[in-house]
Amino acid sequence: MDYNKKIDAITIQFQEMFSEVSYETLNKKPNEKQWSISQNIEHLMKFNQSYFPIFTTIEKGKLSIPLIGNFRFYANYIGGTILKSVHPNNSKKIKTSPTWRPIKADGDKQILDNFVVHQETLKNHITKMEKWIKRNIVIYSPVSKALVYTLRTALEIIITHEERHLNQAKKVLDTIVKREASN
Repeated sequence: MDYNKKIDAITIQFQEMFSEVSYETLNKKPNEKQWSISQNIEHLMKFNQSYFPIFTTIEKGKLSIPLIGNFRFYANYIGGTILKSVHPNNSKKIKTSPTWRPIKADGDKQILDNFVVHQETLKNHITKMEKWIKRNIVIYSPVSKALVYTLRTALEIIITHEERHLNQAKKVLDTIVKREASN
């Protein structure tokens, strides 16, 4: 899989879908239990950034894996389970770790520009980890060293998670547009 091409495609979709949307609309929540478009984007950046220290450690060749990471069947099971849970077709709501929850009620006016820059940083990490991706090393989750999976699976989780939130942000926009059209 060409991870950087997938990231580029997602970035373009975010730009095409939301670049002409007003700041006010980007920050509207359909209801108190749903995130705004800006909050979805902020969440993605927080989620991805939580992996950056791990990626930097990998790039330096200094990643230390917990003992549980030596059991590939466990890493494959955990990775597969997480990957399924973030899949866009999975309609089951997932409780977000406090580490990854958006903090801001209103997003930065430059949220899309910040996201584009963020995506470039993510791609740079991927490029620097190329040899480690080929070796299919095991890494741990940013929220718990007990959750281990392969680096490839981590990248698939990141990309699939972005696709999931792109879909959520589209639904938010559709809901807001329909609500405004009926008023």
